Amino acid sequence: MGLLYYLRCRRFYSFDEQHFWKYQMKQFEKNYSHALQNIPFYKANNYPEINFSNCRSQEEFFDLVQKIPILKKEVLKSNNSLFFSNSEFLAKTHTTSGTSGTPLKLKANIFEKAELQMIKNYWFKKINGKFFPKLLILSGYYVPKAGGPIFFKDKFTNDLHLSIYALKSQNVNEIKETIERECPNIIYGYASAVHLLAKVLGSDSLANKNEMVAVTTSEILQPDWRNVIETNLVRKIHNFYSSQECVHGIFENEDGLMKIHPRMGFIEILDQDKNAVSNGYGCVVVTGFMRKSMPLIRYEIGDSIQSTDYNVTEDSIPLWPEVGEINGRSEDLVWKRDGSRIGYLCFHATKNVDGINEAQIIQKGYESFECRLSIRTNANKDEIEDQIKEEIVKRLDTNIFIEFTYMGFIPRGANEKFKAVVVEFEPSDQ
Repeated sequence: MGLLYYLRCRRFYSFDEQHFWKYQMKQFEKNYSHALQNIPFYKANNYPEINFSNCRSQEEFFDLVQKIPILKKEVLKSNNSLFFSNSEFLAKTHTTSGTSGTPLKLKANIFEKAELQMIKNYWFKKINGKFFPKLLILSGYYVPKAGGPIFFKDKFTNDLHLSIYALKSQNVNEIKETIERECPNIIYGYASAVHLLAKVLGSDSLANKNEMVAVTTSEILQPDWRNVIETNLVRKIHNFYSSQECVHGIFENEDGLMKIHPRMGFIEILDQDKNAVSNGYGCVVVTGFMRKSMPLIRYEIGDSIQSTDYNVTEDSIPLWPEVGEINGRSEDLVWKRDGSRIGYLCFHATKNVDGINEAQIIQKGYESFECRLSIRTNANKDEIEDQIKEEIVKRLDTNIFIEFTYMGFIPRGANEKFKAVVVEFEPSDQ
């Protein structure tokens, strides 16, 4: 299977615009047919039978797609298990980060995961020259104990993991020495974490800076962050925009253009009336091609993207359609008294806590927080509160005051966007 995936990835990079759209039409038809036949939700909700075989143009394809209902995230959440295929071999479920409010259960098999990894590895080779690069992964999944290691190495992949909670000035020498000794090829992580690492290390560049690139995921890559990262940390940064639902993939190429990968999914950019946007910003609606275990058809993911009307820049390899600026997932970064900031605090504080429907953390001062919760009727409030407070204390390394507020539905902000973390104060000395 590995050779098949490799050859497929290589073929994608030879696609011109015509081949791109021909492939997208074929994959859309294939996955839509699979969903209608095998997935309980689509079977139960009378999705229309559509004959894509007579499509002769991109415009005809778009018109036919418009006949299919848009899948809202709320509908997916409330019918989560109805999107699972029961026929997929070696499929397992996992949980999303819940940045849109409520975590989702997702299903994927080992072949789907392997193909995704091949797609990423092939892109790694394009941006850094190595098909199996050594990664330095900035991880929020573990918190170093006092005096304990801030790095650990994966025995199987040889990748390094550095806790985002160790990105402090007192660890600069150890971080610098480890990066120069281990020589990773790619620094991979949340955009905010890569930016914080670059700030902590400062302008005294690493000896191996020009041998590394950075790949940022999961958050909006702010323009000023890019400058700091490329000044202090790596020779170049590349943005990767996708989702844990694995319904699309947009990769930044060597020219700095965000290219839609043909294999991962079909991307629509729509206005409020659900019409295609040719110029300007619109909501992202995606149809995945790689997850037969859990196919999502015309899924409104909750982000917005600047449309270029699927422009293809001549002489910019690969010749795939492009998008402009991405306004994806965004949350505030929690302040610590030492001036450092922490991302994804709500996710890491609540991901292993049972009984939560939605959670939002609001920082009101350095050690003062409010946690808004929507919980299930049989949930144990005391256990939930104890676990959340313990996780926050562990990650901020300080005692805190936290007030818990319970509500049926956590209010959304502008454009109905959910923010898992909101910071309501600005330190006067920063």
